[in-house]
Amino acid sequence: TFSEQAWLSGPDYSLADAAYTPYIARLELLNFSDMWQSRPRVAEWYDRIKQRNSFTEVIDRYSPGFIAVLDERGRESWPAVKRILDEG
Repeated sequence: TFSEQAWLSGPDYSLADAAYTPYIARLELLNFSDMWQSRPRVAEWYDRIKQRNSFTEVIDRYSPGFIAVLDERGRESWPAVKRILDEG
């Protein structure tokens, strides 16, 4: 299970980790990281992802303007998203 291994499909970084990374990264850029704060294994996994050179190489290519728009829109949307999550 995920609680017994470092990566999604086993002991090594794999295509499964690479496939989920853009979604989690976008959620973080939208300031939605509270979604996994109560899930420490997800937070630990994402911390490992962010330490990879490939992650920083991609994120560093985003323009500051793009990041600012995501940040602003995410902050505006978070209350509604949180309400939906709390209802589920």
